[in-house]
Amino acid sequence: MSGSGTRRRALAEGAAAVGVIVSLVFVGFEVRQNTVAARAQAYQEIGLTVAQFWHDDASNPQLLEILQRANDPDSQVAAGLTPVELDQARSLLTAILRLWETLFLNIQIGSLPAEAMDQMGNWYAVCRWPLMAREWDFFREQLGDDFESYVGETCGLEP
Repeated sequence: MSGSGTRRRALAEGAAAVGVIVSLVFVGFEVRQNTVAARAQAYQEIGLTVAQFWHDDASNPQLLEILQRANDPDSQVAAGLTPVELDQARSLLTAILRLWETLFLNIQIGSLPAEAMDQMGNWYAVCRWPLMAREWDFFREQLGDDFESYVGETCGLEP
C-alpha cells in the first residue's frame, strides 16, 4: 500500500502542479487581454477627443481667422491682435498642447505604444507655428516638465 500511496501522492502532486501551470497561463492570458482592451480604449478616447476638438475648431470661422493672423509670418499682422484675440489663439494652442501631452503621458506610462504619437495626428505641425515660437515662455509654464522638455527638443525651442 505504501507503494501505491506514494504513487497516488506523486500523481496528485503532479496534477496540482499542472493545475498551477494552467492557472498561470490563464492569468497571463487575462492580463494580456486586459492590456489590449485598455490600450484600445485609450486610443479610442484620445481619437474621439482629437476629432471633436478639430470639428469644433472647423465650425468656428472667427477663431480660425484669429489663429491664421496669430500665425502669420509677418509679425506685424500678429501684433495687430487684440488682447482677447491673443488669449483666444493662446487658448487654442494650449488645448492642442494638452491633447498632445495626454498622448505623451499615455505613451510614458505604457498605455499606448510609442508609435501612437505618429498614428494619432500631426502634432509636430504646431512646431512650425510662429505663435508657438513667440509665446513659448507662456506655454512652457503650463506643461509638465517631461513634456516641456520633449516639446522644446522636438520643436527646437529654447530650453
